[in-house]
Amino acid sequence: MSLRFQDFETLAEFHFALSRVVYQLRLCGEEVTDNDCLFKTYSTFHPEDLLSKHIYIERGSTTYNDLISCLTVIENDKVLKKSSEMKYPEEIDQDESKAAVSNAIDGQAGLSI
Repeated sequence: MSLRFQDFETLAEFHFALSRVVYQLRLCGEEVTDNDCLFKTYSTFHPEDLLSKHIYIERGSTTYNDLISCLTVIENDKVLKKSSEMKYPEEIDQDESKAAVSNAIDGQAGLSI
């Protein structure tokens, strides 16, 4: 099985999977370095994120934890941006809203108390 960053929906899922593999390798006596983790992450970025890859390298992310911290901030920013761009349904006409409430109170909306 190949572990690729682009195959995970969230950074946390990828980080957990990679950490589990690294832990198992270390239990078997393999030496796994930060550079190994950095390379694995960089080499399996989604093609859309290649520019980001170069930014992280130029920025000097020398440890895997530094990279994960940067990616977490970016992922959170994307989530905030996406949630702020959500479109809300158009406002309901006040008369329509009052009628719906009145019908519910009178038991006409199929509700009974």
